[in-house]
Amino acid sequence: MEKWLLLVLTVVAAGITADALRWREGLKKAPFSAISHLWSNGLAHLSLTDREQVREQFVSGTMNVRLIGVFVACTLFLAIATIRAFLE
Repeated sequence: MEKWLLLVLTVVAAGITADALRWREGLKKAPFSAISHLWSNGLAHLSLTDREQVREQFVSGTMNVRLIGVFVACTLFLAIATIRAFLE
């Protein structure tokens, strides 16, 4: 029973990790207009370089690399635990 639960948890963790990676890549490609509505007064008054800086800060702060690293570490830990459980 324990090994099957570990297998399910590993698959779920791998799915979450894959979604987080895809979501971060999608944010990097998003146009500025897709995120500019998140600010109450809008950012239309900014120059193009300032808009790009705001977008980069938003993308890096939204799905931090450290958070994705935690997802990857959890997935690897669960995968190793699952393999060990099936080998016993």
